[in-house]
Amino acid sequence: ARCPEGGKYKAKPTELQSLHQDVIKRREEAAKLDREIAWQKAEQDSLLKQLEQLREGYTESVKSSEANRVKFQTSVLGLREQLWRETSRTAETSGKLEELRMRQQELSACEAR
Repeated sequence: ARCPEGGKYKAKPTELQSLHQDVIKRREEAAKLDREIAWQKAEQDSLLKQLEQLREGYTESVKSSEANRVKFQTSVLGLREQLWRETSRTAETSGKLEELRMRQQELSACEAR
């Protein structure tokens, strides 16, 4: 379009309508992009929340596992101590039995004389 005398530009009605349609299309596109960005942000927030929950679950699992390991080791140590005591008692009892057998043999030998 040409500028009329006076220096002002006057757009033709078809140009205005075309520009208006272009603005409408751009606004629609901007709104669509805004929705897409909002959806992606919501998706990202959801994934970050899931990640945090997984981290917390993993941390709790590790703590629980460590606690169970300590309980297991304590239990094993307790069983070893108990086994040692029982073995010692058995050895002690065994020694006493052998001593009693020897005494019985001595008494039997004395009675036989």
